[in-house]
Amino acid sequence: MSGVASSSSIPVTTTKNKEVLDIERSDIKIIEDNRVAGLAFLDLTEQKLVNPPYNLLGGPAGAIANLVKRINDTGQGI
Repeated sequence: MSGVASSSSIPVTTTKNKEVLDIERSDIKIIEDNRVAGLAFLDLTEQKLVNPPYNLLGGPAGAIANLVKRINDTGQGI
């Protein structure tokens, strides 16, 4: 299996970092409900997260975008 996370592992990983990221379960659920996984998750940006269909607040959107950037920067994504 490649390093691309499945739809079920992304929220779990994010949930484990909940305190560090300062995000709510409802923020994670929005991503889950939009069936964002794998490469789509790795393509999330703060700009995408604050706009439809996600409409996240700036704080959680920035935290998730930073997590995605860290994953991409370390090469763990693919």
